[in-house]
Formats: sequence, structure tokens, C-alpha cells
Amino acid sequence: MPHYLNRPDYIENQFKLEGRLNDSDAFDFVIQPMKGDRFEIVLDNLTKQRVEYHFIYDNNWEMHDYDYFEVTNHHIKKIAKGPIRFEGSSQE
Repeated sequence: MPHYLNRPDYIENQFKLEGRLNDSDAFDFVIQPMKGDRFEIVLDNLTKQRVEYHFIYDNNWEMHDYDYFEVTNHHIKKIAKGPIRFEGSSQE
């Protein structure tokens, strides 16, 4: 379990961020998120005190538990295109 989940203010801050993300003026430009879009807020990224907040859009931004494998799989599916080729094989 990530250490930041034990921080006393983590849950409170997560609710505050979720509320703010769903305000119409949360971004300084117009966004039109689509269902399934992800938003990640990372604080203190370069230290051992890194804190992460994860949200998924489903008609509004909702808190979401981070799943490394789910996110990685999502990116792999986006870049995986075309047939699998084996070295020395003429089949596609």
C-alpha cells in the first residue's frame, strides 16, 4: 500500500479535489472530457513523499483507486497495432 494513503489529510484532500474538478471553472480553458478519461494529480513527484490522486470521468470526475496494471494495459492497447511478427517468419 502506498505510504500516502496513511496521511491523515489524504481522504479529505481527495474529496476537495474531486469537488473542485467538477466546478465549471476548474480549468483555465474549456475541456470536454469523454467517459473513461483519466486525470491524475501528483504532488512532490521527485521526493519520497510523492502523493497521487486519481480520477475517472463518467459524466463528472470521480475518485478512483489507482491500478498500475490497468493504466499500463490501457496505454499498451493504444499503441499495439498491426500483426505480430516473428523473426524468420514470412507470415503476418
